[in-house]
Amino acid sequence: MFDFLKALLSFGKTEKQKPVTDVYKPPRAKKSSVSSKKSAPKKTTKSSAVSKSAFEKMTKKQIEDYAKKEFKVDLDRRKKKADLVEEVVKLSKKSK
Repeated sequence: MFDFLKALLSFGKTEKQKPVTDVYKPPRAKKSSVSSKKSAPKKTTKSSAVSKSAFEKMTKKQIEDYAKKEFKVDLDRRKKKADLVEEVVKLSKKSK
């Protein structure tokens, strides 16, 4: 029906479009033949001291959860993030 309308409204001969058969497929990455050496797993020591920069990367919710877990203190998330970070840093200095 659309072909009929196209032919009726156009002045020239209409050609039907050919269906697309070639679809671009990106080349697959080749696996490296070089064997990679596995490094020994790093040992982590658990310490309650976390740097100020680590707190600045956390969200307010994560900071609150950390304070509850480590210091058993409930922080007010309505405060600014910088204020929460300062409170937790002070708490960590007191606990040392």
